[in-house]
Amino acid sequence: MPQKKLEKKSEVRSRKKNVPTSNIKPRTLRNEPQTMEELLAQTGYKLKGVKKGQRLKGTVVLISPQEVLVDIGAKTEAVQASKERDEVAPFLCHLKPGDQVEAYVILAENEQGQPVVSLRKAAADFKWQQATSLLSSKEAVKVRGLETNKGGLIVDFEGLRGFIPSSQMLTQHVGKEKNLVNLVLSAKVIEVDRSKNRLVFSEKKVLSPEEEKKRKKIWEKTKVKDKVKGEVTAVLPFGAFLSIDGVEGLVHISEIAWEKVDSPGSYFKKGDKVKAVVIGKDEDSGQFQLSVKQLTPDPWEKVAKKYKENQTVTGKVIKKEPYGAFIRLAEGLDALLHISKIPPDTKIEVGDKLKCIIESVDVEKRRISLTLLPKEKPVGYK
Repeated sequence: MPQKKLEKKSEVRSRKKNVPTSNIKPRTLRNEPQTMEELLAQTGYKLKGVKKGQRLKGTVVLISPQEVLVDIGAKTEAVQASKERDEVAPFLCHLKPGDQVEAYVILAENEQGQPVVSLRKAAADFKWQQATSLLSSKEAVKVRGLETNKGGLIVDFEGLRGFIPSSQMLTQHVGKEKNLVNLVLSAKVIEVDRSKNRLVFSEKKVLSPEEEKKRKKIWEKTKVKDKVKGEVTAVLPFGAFLSIDGVEGLVHISEIAWEKVDSPGSYFKKGDKVKAVVIGKDEDSGQFQLSVKQLTPDPWEKVAKKYKENQTVTGKVIKKEPYGAFIRLAEGLDALLHISKIPPDTKIEVGDKLKCIIESVDVEKRRISLTLLPKEKPVGYK
């Protein structure tokens, strides 16, 4: 072989040996997914394209005062239609993350790219199942009077329309059905027929004659301003019901605590023993109107003396809202740190302790406005 060819071959071998290792690309593992499609195929998760009008099974991911998110297998989690939140609120109280629900797609994609779904059918199915269970258990429930007709009172039971015939009303309510509209009553389910949309309740089944006699005695004996102790029988979005020796009383959401209450369920649960003061007696419904907060001093009575404008205070973040954060300065006394007073680069979380300056105090409207204490005193600050 000519000498020149041998020299060239030797030169090539030398170059191969001296190739920098930094230029060698690592080999891709055979089973490692390289695309989203491969990743989804490996996990077994399948994304669905959703269309308006579809009914899909989904998994509840998040329940908050602002939104409900449901995983229906789409590219993003679906959000519940905000316009139906109040309507299905009782149903949402029974849901928790991980629960399966039936969702109806009413919009394939909103401005944020999320499907919008309705949970009305899931709520209706739950309510009828609940009514059927109550028929078997014979447990008393709360219903609200809606309107009257010749035969009795039409009532609302967690979004379902039911009926109390006059023959199934307590003696003191017969002939006074119009006075029961918008009042909450105790009743038992005595008939359920979903195919006929028929749901019938009875007040009489709740109390025996002996219990009714005892109830009347307690009613006459108890006066406004009396302090009482009762057992929580039901917790609803608008308040909690207590049994005071057989007589029902309502602690309205506005009478639970001096601070703003978003959910009575955060303060009470069924079976709790609760002290309260009688602030009224509703003769039409036969219920006491109760207050828990009035057992303690109103913190706002001392606010004008204790808190002044430009005063530095320290408080704990107890709640975040889109418009700002609520800071607890003392028990029952919350102040607002408006979003406009929070610098864009400042992150605030529930539980944080913050130093703030009081901007304004309005005792009449029961409002205190705050601004964050600056880390450095601005020019002109006194």
